[in-house]
Amino acid sequence: TLDKAGLITTCNQAAARLFGKPMQALIGTTVSDRFTHEDEAHLSIIMGKFEAGSVITDSELQFRTYNEEVRWVSLYFFVNETFDQRLVSLIDVTQHKIVDKAKSEFVALATHQLRTPVAAIRWNVELLERSMRGAASEKQTNYLMKVGRNVTRMLALINDFLSVSKLETGPFSTTPEPIELSTYLP
Repeated sequence: TLDKAGLITTCNQAAARLFGKPMQALIGTTVSDRFTHEDEAHLSIIMGKFEAGSVITDSELQFRTYNEEVRWVSLYFFVNETFDQRLVSLIDVTQHKIVDKAKSEFVALATHQLRTPVAAIRWNVELLERSMRGAASEKQTNYLMKVGRNVTRMLALINDFLSVSKLETGPFSTTPEPIELSTYLP
């Protein structure tokens, strides 16, 4: 719990482990100066809410321990007007972030690695179609069409995975396009 000035008045053993400091040493210190985030605007908004005494639920921030270790925490912040206290709950989600990042990096790497052989298959199917033009039986033409169609589907799936990976890791950028709203409205 914090007082109105933002100083820690009470804490539990889990907080002491997270901060990297004994419980008694935390009393009288601040929490807000331990938060960081790669997006300064996001941090500024959260800190503004924190200082204004607004409720914050499930906001992920980076947290710098007193051992200078950077952790990820999910922040919950509530004001108890009756006791004139602020309740702060920090849930360490560092392991979840590490697993998420590894998963995203794996998907990006795997899809990039899949792209090369699929592109080679597509190229070879096109060469085969050209070389057999006119000489292929109807059955061979159907097989080549099926292979070509499935290679195109595979490339679309790989591109979708890459887009999701880029969304999760950050470098994804959108391209604005005009749309006709009347299509979507009754």
